[in-house]
Amino acid sequence: MIHDEYKGRQLYGTSPDRTGQFRPYREQGMKRRAHERVDVNMSASIYCSPYLFDGKVRNVSEKGICMHTMMCFPKGTECKLMIAAKERVLELNACVTRLEKRDGFNDTMGFVLLNPPPEYIELVESLRQSL
Repeated sequence: MIHDEYKGRQLYGTSPDRTGQFRPYREQGMKRRAHERVDVNMSASIYCSPYLFDGKVRNVSEKGICMHTMMCFPKGTECKLMIAAKERVLELNACVTRLEKRDGFNDTMGFVLLNPPPEYIELVESLRQSL
């Protein structure tokens, strides 16, 4: 399913200005990210019906996750991410916001999290404090 908020617009590195035009963050004097990322190396699974496959989480923030995968989906695709956290598995609803290519293949996806649970926010804070 394609999330309506991300249909048909350039997302990577842009934001609407006061006139509603999408312009690069740097032209608007903004930071590229609202939340700083924490580098990690965690195993996770991605479920995008009917597919289920494993990946490696490269970095996390309060609102997003970057994962190295063997299969990528189009921007706007909604997925469920499953990440092992402490003594349980967190299930996170997410939407693909970007794809990265390496050696000519898309192998990394960036996700925005849709209503992340408090347990996930606590996980990110504890990872940040452990640095």
